[in-house]
Amino acid sequence: MKKERTRNYVIMQTGFIGIGTNLGLVALKAIVGLLANSISIILDAVNNLSDALSSLITIIGTKLANRAPDKKHPLGHGRIEYITAMIIAAIIIAAGVTSMIESINKIITPSDTNYSVISIVLISNAVVAKIILGLFTYRRGKKYQSDALTGSGKDALFDALISFSTIIGIIVALTAGVNIDGYLGILISIFILKAGLEMLFSTFSNILGKRIDKELSHRIKKELVNAFDEVYGVYDLYLDNFGPEKLIGSLHVEIDQNLTAEEIDKLSRKIAGFCYEKYQIIVTVGIYAINTTDKELVKLRSDISNAILRLDGVLQVHGFNIDKENNVVSLDVVRDFKFKDIELLQKQAYQAAKELYPQYEFYIIIDLDYSD
Repeated sequence: MKKERTRNYVIMQTGFIGIGTNLGLVALKAIVGLLANSISIILDAVNNLSDALSSLITIIGTKLANRAPDKKHPLGHGRIEYITAMIIAAIIIAAGVTSMIESINKIITPSDTNYSVISIVLISNAVVAKIILGLFTYRRGKKYQSDALTGSGKDALFDALISFSTIIGIIVALTAGVNIDGYLGILISIFILKAGLEMLFSTFSNILGKRIDKELSHRIKKELVNAFDEVYGVYDLYLDNFGPEKLIGSLHVEIDQNLTAEEIDKLSRKIAGFCYEKYQIIVTVGIYAINTTDKELVKLRSDISNAILRLDGVLQVHGFNIDKENNVVSLDVVRDFKFKDIELLQKQAYQAAKELYPQYEFYIIIDLDYSD
């Protein structure tokens, strides 16, 4: 809970810093833009205003996401942060479209600009301020797993680049007498739209439920095998995201079939406790019981696994249940998502197993590739 409070405090603090900085830049750029009659600088000011609004939405979203779980939402309200990020992305995209339209109008009906050396100095200060704010916000977003903050940080760094382009426009106008204001406005619009779309797609991915990070998956599986002597393997690790710091899911562990129900219960509780204590992940633990003493069954499991793993589209074979008395074997085959024909793969796996052990009947489930 303390970690969660710290995260919320940092996000809101960063949001308030962003609001203050951006409102200051809005005032600066609006004055410079109006005095110079520059559409690119005015659009840059509007972009900063949208950034201030984004920071305000981030603060509101964080407060709402921190509401306690209730009967309708027993897993909490953490996903509100993703909705917040989508709203921010929509604001950025809207700003980009508006900027594009105004810039095109500026090219069609150009007007004179009134730049000065003071304009360059003031906008240069704005560039430095945006770089500092962008790096600060982005790093905090990464550290505290906030899509809204990382998106705002990236946007601020893009803004610095945009402001730098307006400096180039001022220099060109002062030295060559060429007005490229409208074209710079289009360039600014493209950067704004790009940042907004990237943020939108990233947030969609989180809402839809994206794959667990490869490094985290490998680390959890390896540590569980090393930490518990009873665990021979970890499979079907699936985690769903109910907020940036709230992962809930399940996994299967492979254990000796001779363990008692009491021993399995204790082991399951220890594994769940280990995952929560170390990673703050809530997991339900399932069991795959295997025979480790019957050499004939150990060989059967190894032979069938190796044969099926040689097939195209197969990533893993696990979940063996061997009924020696009735000559029945059940197993799971994990399919590569690139291999689309599930029925063909199931048929090929069955044939590969049947050729080696024709006396057995095989029940093969084609499983999903949940994690690396």
